Formats: sequence, C-alpha cells, structure tokens
Amino acid sequence: MWRRLSTFRLSFICPFSLIYRPSFFSKSSFYRKRPALLSATFLSLSFFTAKQEPIKDPMAEEIKQTIEKADKHYDANELKEVYNALVALKDNTSEYELQWKLARAARDLAQLDSTPTAQKKELTYDGLKYAENAVAAKDDDHSGHKWHGILLSDVSEFEGYKKQIENAYLIQSEFKRAAELKPDDGLAHFLLGEWCFNVASMGMVQRQLARALFGTPPSSSYEEAIEHYLHSEEVAPGNYVGNYVSLGKTYLKLKNKTEAKVWLTKAAEFKTDNEIYIKKIEEARKLLKSC
Repeated sequence: MWRRLSTFRLSFICPFSLIYRPSFFSKSSFYRKRPALLSATFLSLSFFTAKQEPIKDPMAEEIKQTIEKADKHYDANELKEVYNALVALKDNTSEYELQWKLARAARDLAQLDSTPTAQKKELTYDGLKYAENAVAAKDDDHSGHKWHGILLSDVSEFEGYKKQIENAYLIQSEFKRAAELKPDDGLAHFLLGEWCFNVASMGMVQRQLARALFGTPPSSSYEEAIEHYLHSEEVAPGNYVGNYVSLGKTYLKLKNKTEAKVWLTKAAEFKTDNEIYIKKIEEARKLLKSC
C-alpha cells in the first residue's frame, strides 16, 4: 500500500508525471543534468509521506497528569492531597473534569472535622465556584450538575432559611438533571432522596416563609424520599453508607422501627477508613438505640 501511495504522490508532484523506471533514470539526460531537481522531487515526496507527530499541548498534558495523580489520592482516601494537587491548576476554568473534581475535593475537605470553621466556609464557596465553572464548560454531563447542586445546598446553609428555600427548586433541578444524564448514578438518586427528606421535614416557620416567597412552597414526603433511597441502593448496591443511614432515619420518621433497624444495622457494620463515612457510621450506631 505504501509503495502505491508513494507512486501516486510522486506522479502528482512531478509535472511530467514521472514514475520510477530504472531504464529511464540510467539513460535520461533529465536525470544526468538535473540532479538537484530530482532531489527536490524526492524531498517533496518525503514531506508528504512522512508521518507527522501531533503537537502536544504542555498545559493539557500537565492537567491530565495532575488529574491522574489526584484520582490515586482519592482512591486512597487522601482527601487533602486530592485538593492540593488540583487547586494548583484552578485557573483553568474551562477544563471540565478538573473543575468538577476540584469542586468535589473542596467539599470533601470542608466536611472534615479537622478543617477549621472559617476554612470550611471558604472551601464551600470556592467549591460552588468550581462547580459553576464545570457546568459552564460542559452542560451535558452528570457530574457537574450533581456537585453544583450539592455545593449550592451547602452554601445555602451558611446563608439561612430564606436562601435555602430560594435555592430549593434549583437544587432539585440539578439533582434531577444529574440522574437523567446518568440513570445508574446512585449518588444522584440518593441526593434526590435527601431533598425530599429535607422538604418533608420543613417546620412551620420554613413553610410560611416558602409560601411568602413562592406562593406554593416545595412539597414532598418521607415515602418519596424512601423511593429514591431504595432506587439508589438498586443501581449502586452497598456503594454509600449514608444511604443506609438515611433509609434508617426516614423509616424512623414513619415509625417503622423494624425496617429502620435493618438499614441502620447495615450502616453500623459498614467497613471503611474514610473519615466522612466513619461519621455516618457513628450516627447510625446512635440511631440504633432508638429502634
């Protein structure tokens, strides 16, 4: 094939459509008198037939290597190392994967007990900014929407009931969008369950404020929350201990202690060295005392 391709390109370049024939080159005055022209012809041939190496973007390569390094830290539950690796490249706001993973890393760090309170707030607001960058960079992937909803919810907690209620519909919309884009994302379904649980748990003051803001406040039920939690367990079984805890808490709200005990026991027996998950396990053990 390469022989055929070279012949075609030489014929195309040479104005006389010369094709290699030994007798021609040994006798032709064209060959004897014009070696420079013939050399130029073969030089042109090598230009067209040589394999061109792609030009690598140094920054793109650095981002790729940094994300790979951060992923290894994440798998090892080294949350501070994940954040430190990614934040050095935070100014690359159009890099989707970098931004949503940086949003997740900032949020994870904000959840640690060892993180000072003032830094928790800063990390949460920074995380929201990174999540917004991710959604702006790529609107059709689930991760950006999921972490945008999570960070929006976290920021709302710093700003009080009014902000929580104002953002309620947007937060729900982001979780729904994430679940639509990736139906087997157990975390997205868990988050929808959390949204339903929190709305169902709203007190009278919050409901009155919601009515004043929207006319019709957000509504849901504990039964709807359980549907989402169970769906999360169906698509990603045993993936998240928090889902077990939330199922237990919701069944307790419905005064179904038998089912609550089943899920809280699963949570209490969950094995992990993840600091955030350990907090959930401790919560489950406390709730088991009420079953």
